Amino acid sequence: AILIKPTSEYQHDIYLMEDLLNNTSLEIGVIKGSRVEKVLKRSKLDLYQGIWERISPEPRRRHSKGLESPNIMTTMSSAINRVRKGNFALILESTEANYISSKSPCDLVSLDQYLAITNFGFGLQKGNTLVTDLDTAFLHQQEYGVLQTLIH
Repeated sequence: AILIKPTSEYQHDIYLMEDLLNNTSLEIGVIKGSRVEKVLKRSKLDLYQGIWERISPEPRRRHSKGLESPNIMTTMSSAINRVRKGNFALILESTEANYISSKSPCDLVSLDQYLAITNFGFGLQKGNTLVTDLDTAFLHQQEYGVLQTLIH
């Protein structure tokens, strides 16, 4: 999902992940160490690689002093404060985005159709020995963009 501060300037121009990528008036960020960061960082999909390039540090900065991008937020509170200042879209899990947007002062909006790569589920009988193996396999496939490639 994407958490943004609603403004007429860009809120209604974002319908697809491609719209976010092409909207240069918004900076894009993630929480350091989050699953979203890992998916974007490892994905082989051009769309997600493009988004990661907008988030991640320039190669010369990354290698020269080990500096991280200001768009990779180290805490949720600093990320939310940055979203509230405007012109910043935070990509995070939809449950987190929905929770944050519902809390007072209710000034943020969760656009949760964007990172649908996390919306997979399987039902197995309680105690089934395949649960751990399936969880691990699907997480691996998700992080490397395989599942999203199958959908498209």
